[in-house]
Amino acid sequence: MDILPTQKSTKATHTRPQQPAGAPAAALPTETVQHILRLALEGESAWRRQSTRLVFGRVCTLWWKVAEVGTELAVKDTMMAEWVAKQLKAKGGKARRDRVRSLDINIEFRHVPGKGNRLTGLIIACLSLEKLEIHADSSVLLGTDSTFSKPLVAALTRLSNLKHFSYQCLNDLTLPKLADFGTLISSWPNLTTLIIPKCNAWSLLEESQKDPVKLPNPVLLQHLHLGLGEGTGENLDTINKIVKASFPTLRHLDLGAYSETAFNITPRFNLSSLSVIADVAPQLHTFSSGTRIELDGIPPACNYLNATLSALRDVRTLSLGVSGYDLSSIFTILQPLPFLHTLSITAVIESAALDDNLDRFRPLSAQATITFLEQATALKRFTLPVVMEHVWEKDELRSVRSAGSKRGVVVKLGGYVER
Repeated sequence: MDILPTQKSTKATHTRPQQPAGAPAAALPTETVQHILRLALEGESAWRRQSTRLVFGRVCTLWWKVAEVGTELAVKDTMMAEWVAKQLKAKGGKARRDRVRSLDINIEFRHVPGKGNRLTGLIIACLSLEKLEIHADSSVLLGTDSTFSKPLVAALTRLSNLKHFSYQCLNDLTLPKLADFGTLISSWPNLTTLIIPKCNAWSLLEESQKDPVKLPNPVLLQHLHLGLGEGTGENLDTINKIVKASFPTLRHLDLGAYSETAFNITPRFNLSSLSVIADVAPQLHTFSSGTRIELDGIPPACNYLNATLSALRDVRTLSLGVSGYDLSSIFTILQPLPFLHTLSITAVIESAALDDNLDRFRPLSAQATITFLEQATALKRFTLPVVMEHVWEKDELRSVRSAGSKRGVVVKLGGYVER
């Protein structure tokens, strides 16, 4: 029995197709069918992939096997999560439970009591998970004073096969205790991808010794996306611990966006605070550190990214904001990179802050940009701040795009101005 995303009737069953082995579709080589499925799933949401697998599997017996129906589940809210959990826990459901490898969960906006319990129940029913993605378009509070409840954290620690964990919501991920952050990672020995763009992975200084983040060594992470924090870099200690523990394997690092606000406290970090990140920089294939500029925002007092950017060696994709380094020297720092394929220098800026911040972008001259394009031999995609439309003359922007075109580089403007 396989679960249809659009139906919640417990009477609905989906029998395996019984087309004869000589049917035209069944005559296709398995490799061809697998390739067709890969193309059909590419770039689709988890919800669409689930539906595609089910439709694909109905063609014939061979296609049913290739589609691996039931290995990837997507649920649109916690009410559906509860229904799916009941189907998986029903008599004879062990094979279906063991088959589930990927779970995509959307947490609904509306106030519905018991959301945390329903989510916990589904996770307990899918203990063979290798990939778990949780997302919402609103703030989430499933615990008394935290994003996740204690039972939910306990359920997550049972996912010993988990390789990919992603939590993407409007609010920061908070746990009942900071120590739970280390407990979760320690419970996932096969984890290679950890994506939590907004996270509260710190405690007050006086509590740090009582509630530490303890990690195994090594951690097998290849991809880490964990924001430094809102302007003060409060997550840096935890990030450093994770980076240090995953030093042998880490290849992709995203530090989120540094928020320049009018109320910024002095950042807790400086150049030496990021020394662990600078140490791992030579082996990184992708690196990202963005910027969000608010009205009367205060830029960081130090170029905290200088050592990290100077240490890059194997990077293929680099996404930068305009904080943490000297914009006038960025091309000199990046010019020697032999494998740099994609470069993005952008910022999100409030419209009210635009006029007051235009001077910050002027060190990024058109001529220096053209020279860089001529020397960056591997570069194929280059994104500049959208505010360059207000900084450069039209002829300068046209010349930069022309220089990129001659070198086979797609040049565009990115980031955006918030209205």
